[in-house]
Amino acid sequence: MEEKWCDFLLSEGRYWKDMNKTILKTCIISAVLGGVLLTEKGGEVKAEATTLQTNHTGVFKDVPQGHWAYEAIRQLTDEKIIFGYDDGRFGFGDNVKREQVAALLYRYFNLAEDKNYENPYGDVSEDSTSYKKEILSLTEMGVFKGDEHGNFRPKASLTRAEMAQVLTNAFHLKAKSDHTFNDVSTNSWASNAISAVQTNNIAKGVGGGNFAPNMDVTREQYAQFLYNAIQETEQTQQTKGQLLASILGETNWQGTKVYDKDHNDLTKENQNFIGLAKYDAKTARYEFFNANTGESRNDSGTFFITNDGKKRVLISETQNYQAVVELTQLDKEKFTYKRMGKDAKGNDVEVFVEHVPYHKKELSFTRPDKNLESSTGKIVTDVDGDKILSSTLWNGTVVLDEQGNNVTKYNSNLISLAKYDKSTNKYEFFNVNTGESRGDYGFFDVVHGNKIRAHVSLGNNKYGAVLELTELNKEKFTYTRMGKDANGKDIKIFVEHEPYTGDLKPNFTK
Repeated sequence: MEEKWCDFLLSEGRYWKDMNKTILKTCIISAVLGGVLLTEKGGEVKAEATTLQTNHTGVFKDVPQGHWAYEAIRQLTDEKIIFGYDDGRFGFGDNVKREQVAALLYRYFNLAEDKNYENPYGDVSEDSTSYKKEILSLTEMGVFKGDEHGNFRPKASLTRAEMAQVLTNAFHLKAKSDHTFNDVSTNSWASNAISAVQTNNIAKGVGGGNFAPNMDVTREQYAQFLYNAIQETEQTQQTKGQLLASILGETNWQGTKVYDKDHNDLTKENQNFIGLAKYDAKTARYEFFNANTGESRNDSGTFFITNDGKKRVLISETQNYQAVVELTQLDKEKFTYKRMGKDAKGNDVEVFVEHVPYHKKELSFTRPDKNLESSTGKIVTDVDGDKILSSTLWNGTVVLDEQGNNVTKYNSNLISLAKYDKSTNKYEFFNVNTGESRGDYGFFDVVHGNKIRAHVSLGNNKYGAVLELTELNKEKFTYTRMGKDANGKDIKIFVEHEPYTGDLKPNFTK
């Protein structure tokens, strides 16, 4: 057994060695702190969130940098998915429990915390597990099912066969061919899932042509398996917001009616909301047209939908306004959003603006796409830019002009700490010296092939900005915009940012 186990480690280690330099491609949520995760044998060990190591010189004191799972653990720890024990250990060799697996996936999928889930299990309660809502939410998603006795077995270890089935369910993996393992029968309940994880490069065997389906999965192994599943699926996986933006761009839309919460027709009172709309998801452009003539209303600019699919954000570059509206329905048949409008007496009231596909006339943008040719460094294109921005706290460091001259002191208002959250598309800017909020917060997105960072401020100074990115990677991001020179004249400037390495730990205030 010891020889096979060593063969397994070497086999997995050789494969994952080549992956250690890649970027974690994931929409993992980063808003969960101080949770209870990956506990030792039945007892709970609280995570010490205030001492998470993110300096990339180490993860936990028992995680050697040369280990094949080091990079996976580091990345998931940086993204606040994995928390260590209070004593600073990760717990190498401990078996991962089924309830703990539910907790990791719950954090990844950012599931609703205020929902009441049906409980089909006889052994899942507040007394039996600390992860009741995690287990039930993943069950509703179809990731977990009960055993033959109707139990979940939250404290039981996860086997390799169960790991394969859970990840196949969670990430909707498809087997590209049959597996090649000698110890997995084609009649096995997990045969298809094991084929899926093998052919999608998520899990290899333990040596000797075997998969060892009944072997328990350890904490480090599951971290690696989850990391691999995220990396493999993220290349083709879109966020909910991206999928909805694609639906918006597939057809032109016509505003048809406006009504209040009681379905009273208020279309007449809100005619300014009734028009034709064209969207393009690839370039993040929009334009509105007259409903009767099809002529442009001279209202065009940049749009995005937040990754959680809840809000559509507009930045009008011709009418100089911004709009953040709540989506209530968006599919191929209907598009409806909620915003403030007018009732029959002219009072402000919450209204719903309904749209349907428009096919009478082809609409075309009247303004050309942006010329995005400036470059100061590498722009990563195989990872969503909002994920790169939300991977760390960014520090504005220097402002340069086109000749490379330092003009930071003439543009000091652009130097701040910037915090981004990819799950909700929230951003906020903080004072670089104190870490206090600058009152500049709202919604952001990186669009147009990672060449534009757009954001709308809902804070003290309400504004919208569509800025060309000239560099975007995990070491630096830079955007260009208009700024000031020593004489106060308008010039083109480049604002550089690097990962923050200081002691300040600002959190969102809104």
